[in-house]
Amino acid sequence: YAQKNSTYGLSTLKEGHMKVLRGEEAEGELDVVFRFTGKSGKRWKRIVEDDEVAKLIIASGEVGGDDEQQDLFRYEDGNGQDWDVKAEHINEYLRRVSGESFTAKDFRTWAATWKTASGLIRYEELATVKERKKAERNVVSEVSIHLGNTPAVCRSSYIHPGILQDWKDGELGWRWKEGERTGKQVRGLKKSEYITLSYLKLRQGH
Repeated sequence: YAQKNSTYGLSTLKEGHMKVLRGEEAEGELDVVFRFTGKSGKRWKRIVEDDEVAKLIIASGEVGGDDEQQDLFRYEDGNGQDWDVKAEHINEYLRRVSGESFTAKDFRTWAATWKTASGLIRYEELATVKERKKAERNVVSEVSIHLGNTPAVCRSSYIHPGILQDWKDGELGWRWKEGERTGKQVRGLKKSEYITLSYLKLRQGH
């Protein structure tokens, strides 16, 4: 896909897409800056400021030697042979550690869903149709930036449709409160995440 379309995602980034900042240029000890063309030809700049994560990325880029055209994320097997990390490797890892048939898209879908729900609830007091439509556009736009997709793609492929329907029908507020009342804390999830989970279960009658 990357070769055909000249666009890139996480598992197809090249070493040449990465620049390392050190010293006064960096937020901490070092930063990693990515510049690349993503889907739909959109140009992206992403900065990793966490020193430990940045070190892992740099170490990955050192596997297989220094080559700007080489895939950035690589690993060595038990025989010392280096391989590039592909999407199927990531999905296989997720299935193995979770014991479920999850893929990376499931995590993106979940992120879009809870961020949209928790974002819209901030505007629940808005009364007019015009105000609520504007709030919806703003929230979906924020979510799309986080995911690196367009708002249209987020709506059609990532955000749970029930959330936008409930917002349109004026049902999101009371259902969210009920989810907050009955929701139980889940280890590893933020409060807004486990409330969203409870809200969706209630919405489906579980």
